[in-house]
Amino acid sequence: TGFDFAGHSGLYVSQDGGAHFTKPSGANFPMAILATEQTAYLGGPAGYGLVITRDAGSSFSHVPSGGLYSGEVNKLAVSGDLIVAGSDSFFHSMLMISTDGGKSFIQKSDSLPTIGARAVSISGETIYIGTDGGLSISNDQGSTWTTKTTVQGLANNQVNGISHSESTLYIATTNGLSLSTDGGTTFT
Repeated sequence: TGFDFAGHSGLYVSQDGGAHFTKPSGANFPMAILATEQTAYLGGPAGYGLVITRDAGSSFSHVPSGGLYSGEVNKLAVSGDLIVAGSDSFFHSMLMISTDGGKSFIQKSDSLPTIGARAVSISGETIYIGTDGGLSISNDQGSTWTTKTTVQGLANNQVNGISHSESTLYIATTNGLSLSTDGGTTFT
């Protein structure tokens, strides 16, 4: 019933509430981790790409390339079969989206007004991407984007973090926290 992660020199997994940890093969040096009860998604440094475990950490497998950039994946968001993998590294910025649970990915970086995913989040079918140019929002799996900036009330256009509750969207910017209670139309 669930599993825990820890690590300083790689990934360690516990299936007994943290009493014991083991270092599984195939899951080295994650830069981003998202976990549910039995499934975990791990993004890693350049050449690592995305790794998934669907058995509470007993085994890990690299996602088949299927369009996924095999470079650095340091931003992840998952909702059902919708997976958003992003990177905002010095060498390469990208955004990849899967609508089939990771079987295939489509690059969506070119459709963003500003490349580089500093933060990613999913709420229902809505994808939120934080960039240096504001908050980009898509309601059609990344085909089109609307970008919100200081004009709509963001504290700054550099978006570093995104979180949400049922009715409130929280956006961490370089100049402070911005809140939206209307799905990102306006911010305070």
